Amino acid sequence: LLAGVASYSELSSGLMLEVSGLSILINYLSFAPNEYFDYEIDRENERKEIMGVIIQEKKLAKYSVFLIFGFAGISSFFLSETVRVAIWVIMAISILYSAPPFRFKGRAPLDGLCNIIGVFFIFATGVGIAGGNLSDVIPGAYWFSALIGFGAHGMLAVPDMETDKEDNLRTMPMIIGQKG
Repeated sequence: LLAGVASYSELSSGLMLEVSGLSILINYLSFAPNEYFDYEIDRENERKEIMGVIIQEKKLAKYSVFLIFGFAGISSFFLSETVRVAIWVIMAISILYSAPPFRFKGRAPLDGLCNIIGVFFIFATGVGIAGGNLSDVIPGAYWFSALIGFGAHGMLAVPDMETDKEDNLRTMPMIIGQKG
């Protein structure tokens, strides 16, 4: 978000406040569905246990998804068109990535593509906060999104390879291999 704002205008305290609020919202939009649909998988994943990010009650995850998506959907109508479109795309990508029957997180290369699109629209949200529109997104945002979408996401998914294999999820690191 911050990179998107900075690519279009100077940072001000008002913009920083908006970035902070929308960063929290987008973080929940991006991860809440995955927390719900991966509830059982995450309970078996040692890495999640070490990080202390396991949701203790599945109902809590379910209600969080409905609450945050409802809040984002309604509040988006009070934001600029660019931010509204970006939020709706982020919500759609989050569902496609995590929810059955789509579950793109287990269908490489769709897992990386979802991340590329998600990162791009997070960047676009920043441009929208600063007053720009989708045509104002700088060309570098496409490369930045690809780098994060395939590169960083792929590296972060490597520790989950064994758990993903047990749950029949065909992720990008499983196809490329750990050394790749």
